[in-house]
Amino acid sequence: MTLSIRTARRQRGFTLVELLIVTIITGVLGVIWASETGGAFTAASNAHDAEQEAVNKRLASVLLDYAASISATGDIPAMYTSGNVIKALPPNDTNLNALLVQARLRPSDAQDDGSAGQNVRVYQKASPLTINLPLYTTFGPVMTLTYAEAVIYATQCVRSAACNSGTPGSSGVFDTTTLTTFALNTPDYGLTRLSTLAVQKQKLAQTADTIDLIRTRIQEYYRERQRNALASDVTNFYPRPNPLVASSYKTNDCNDDGWYPLDTTNILTQVGLIPAVHGKTTWGGTIFYCADYDPTQTGTPYVDTPPHFAALRLLTNPSSGGSATATNATATVIPL
Repeated sequence: MTLSIRTARRQRGFTLVELLIVTIITGVLGVIWASETGGAFTAASNAHDAEQEAVNKRLASVLLDYAASISATGDIPAMYTSGNVIKALPPNDTNLNALLVQARLRPSDAQDDGSAGQNVRVYQKASPLTINLPLYTTFGPVMTLTYAEAVIYATQCVRSAACNSGTPGSSGVFDTTTLTTFALNTPDYGLTRLSTLAVQKQKLAQTADTIDLIRTRIQEYYRERQRNALASDVTNFYPRPNPLVASSYKTNDCNDDGWYPLDTTNILTQVGLIPAVHGKTTWGGTIFYCADYDPTQTGTPYVDTPPHFAALRLLTNPSSGGSATATNATATVIPL
């Protein structure tokens, strides 16, 4: 009898109070676990987004380095689209890839976030943009600079998904008409903007320094020879190629023998400068030189008559990298 009672007691199971206590403890533990794991997921997501935003900023810095040190015209690469790589930085630009490695970025970082799904990164460029600035910052002839602006941002658009077409992600097109209105749409994130205008201004300042150096050396050359001449001597002492060669082209404001390219003649050599270095703008366009400049065009065309003035000639938009010609309507003349 006693044995049966004990067996029965052991088989009763948990009491209602015991079950209630277990339920409460399980609930509390569940809340704690959900809070901890949810916080961990949120923290991981935030860390990933912050990392991608930092990558965007480093990519922007690399692009500005590219404009300043690689591109002859101070430009950034065009948007690249091929296959499922859409509106991204070009993956096959060896100079760009070298700069990415120097910045401790993988070339693939320029296209996606490195995740298993390869969420695409978007690069959009707006150009050409132009601005008119005096050659010497606050004075001098007005020059036209061409520059570009761009945006880089991360998306949650998997490379193989339908969203990876047109403009990948959820945001719109960035171009010359949306410069001031462009904004990201969720879930795109990490927007970074950049502009090459500062690079172009620096190149303009360097070109102005080159113009000043040429002016100074040629004027010194002229005065030294004039000082050693007779007072009645009306010779034009401005330098010409030696031996004399035909000029590249003639215009009515340059009498005598016309305009000479300073990068391929020995005119600068005579005044202590290097033609291949000082005979070009910072963008690579040829600077031309006239030994008998006549802005009024009142002298006899192509006859060297006093008074004598020299001048330099370059494109009004030197950032194009082009050179002046006889028919250029946008060339700027700088009297010496």
